[in-house]
Amino acid sequence: MICYQLLEVINIFHINEKENLTETDVFALKNLESLIKKGVIESTERAGSGHPTSALSSAPIIATLYATGNFNANTTDYTNEDVLILSKGHGAPALYSAWCAMGYFSYNDFLKNFRKPFTFFQGHPASLEKLKGIVPASTGSLGQGPGLAEGIAYGKHLNSDPGHVYAILGDAECREGSVFEAIMTGNKFRDKLENLIFFVDLNHLGIGGRPEDMMPMDIKGTFSHNNWLVYNCDLTGENRFQQLHQNLKEAKKDKGAPKVIICETIKGQGVCFMEGEQFAHGVAPNYEQCKDALGEIGKIDWALLKTYGYDENEYTKYSWRKNYSGEKETKQLDPGERKVYPVGDAVSPRKTVGKTLHDIMMLNDETTVSINDLAGSGGLKPICKDMRLEHRVFDLSLTEQNTMSFTGGLAIAGMRPYYYTFGKFYERSKDQHDMNIKSGLNIKYLVSHAFGLDLGEDGESHQIYSYLNLFTKSRCPVIMLADANQADAVMRWSVNYPGPAAIMSGRDPIPIISKENGEPFFDLDYNFNLSKADIIRDGSDATIITYGPMLAKALQARDNLKRKHGHEVRLINFSTPSLGIHDKFIDWSAIFKASKETGAILTVEEHIKDGSLGQKIGAKLLEKRIFPQFNQLAVPNYFKGTSGKPDELRGLNDIGLTEGNIRKQIEILIDKKSDLNSNE
Repeated sequence: MICYQLLEVINIFHINEKENLTETDVFALKNLESLIKKGVIESTERAGSGHPTSALSSAPIIATLYATGNFNANTTDYTNEDVLILSKGHGAPALYSAWCAMGYFSYNDFLKNFRKPFTFFQGHPASLEKLKGIVPASTGSLGQGPGLAEGIAYGKHLNSDPGHVYAILGDAECREGSVFEAIMTGNKFRDKLENLIFFVDLNHLGIGGRPEDMMPMDIKGTFSHNNWLVYNCDLTGENRFQQLHQNLKEAKKDKGAPKVIICETIKGQGVCFMEGEQFAHGVAPNYEQCKDALGEIGKIDWALLKTYGYDENEYTKYSWRKNYSGEKETKQLDPGERKVYPVGDAVSPRKTVGKTLHDIMMLNDETTVSINDLAGSGGLKPICKDMRLEHRVFDLSLTEQNTMSFTGGLAIAGMRPYYYTFGKFYERSKDQHDMNIKSGLNIKYLVSHAFGLDLGEDGESHQIYSYLNLFTKSRCPVIMLADANQADAVMRWSVNYPGPAAIMSGRDPIPIISKENGEPFFDLDYNFNLSKADIIRDGSDATIITYGPMLAKALQARDNLKRKHGHEVRLINFSTPSLGIHDKFIDWSAIFKASKETGAILTVEEHIKDGSLGQKIGAKLLEKRIFPQFNQLAVPNYFKGTSGKPDELRGLNDIGLTEGNIRKQIEILIDKKSDLNSNE
């Protein structure tokens, strides 16, 4: 590749080791910048959309980083190499153009496919399966890149990895609350993040005008007051690369804190009809404007480059990661030995989660846990008080949004992170969670206080009744813990599950679920399976389908029905009532079988009806033209919440999630089934 070899020439000159750049160094960097700008203009014109002005202002930063950084597209991890996060993801055309210059892709392929369906070149960088090792995470939802970069940098610190981590932010983006959370996080871990460098693209223009007019902010002061090392760089003049080189060199040399280089730029820089134009944001040039812009950018001096023995034609040839080594095999961790609690005890699953996690972390140095001021909750005390684990326990106070991104960064760095939070607080970082999931990051989300009525006395502000809707259209399976024994089994399973998973528990202790012989159901022989329902009790008269804390009440109702009326009711525990694209984790065969063999189904869940498992089952049975007697016990959609003891709230007439009402509804279904059969 002509430009790839150009970059090799730059590195042969040892730019990072020089006090000052030579004229040849500067010329090479300006040629790379021009190649990037050319790609920005041509790609957005071809696509008819994009953000050319934002990409142009970041071009000198991206050119310098790719010219001098240690990036490797031929591996799928980021070990012993540098990492770049383009937090201002709408500047993607500049990033993609740099990829072509690096030899990752054909330039013609980029122009043909930018912003087209099912290609590598989405409108914002996407961490697709085939881009592992190039795009660490999907970005562009502003404010998330800083936390991701911090997590990667901390992970590299834990692994004694010499690579640097870079993040490019927009100046308007710095107003995001999550960015301020990241700045505080950098201060907290300042001696652990010496390998982290932010670049602020200070082009002074957002969609609505000047960011400093819309929301005044002292960007430099905000960083410096939080003990970041701050460098100022003017990229609007002819000596931009000399300044950027000097700042970058000093930033890498300085120790004791993370760094930020504040880069004075011009939005649309290098194209006169775009420069500083507010309404050019998100507007692609037309064909005539494209020609004018390319004229301003100027031609690449290939004649000089040929003196190094390189051919311009190589630039357009397809070269998809030609030395790609393939994905590394994931290391199997030690899940530890199962523990089983005896029947008769009422044990808190959330506390079991914490105890089991402590066991797992003691066995595996790769594991971490991130929390938000919850050290005294959920059995986490043993972890947070164990000084042997203090370097892998991250309590980031009430910075939920950045903590979610920080945990994503740890996963990118090769750690096996867990993130523990409460259900209501989990909603606060939904956007960051979605980006982690879309990026395929291997994080286990431990969500306690997840079932609304379980938080009775705390009132409506803390009660959450639509937890499954947090994961609609998500690539993350949702696992509802039925008792402490299942909690232990699921936690140990999670250690080597190769993707994201949300493990949810209630607040209060729950009776241990038993087999008919009185022994624990989730015993040492129990192996958790995402796609398999648990048949707690068999039966032919009707079926109860439930999960989580409601399983204990449903089991009590089922056993009372048998003892008092002789009814044999099948009881099914659906630990993974996932919706959206993960319908595959619902054991449909168990549902269809129960429908045909028992003829009556009652779903019981502490969730509003919209988005519930019961709603999903009803729709699927209708689709398959299977018509059992069917009813759903759930929280009404209109229920706002109120204070009261959990069972007091479950007993409200509009809710009826009690053992007695479960029995009553099953008897109604059995009677209806009998009436139907007698009329046939």
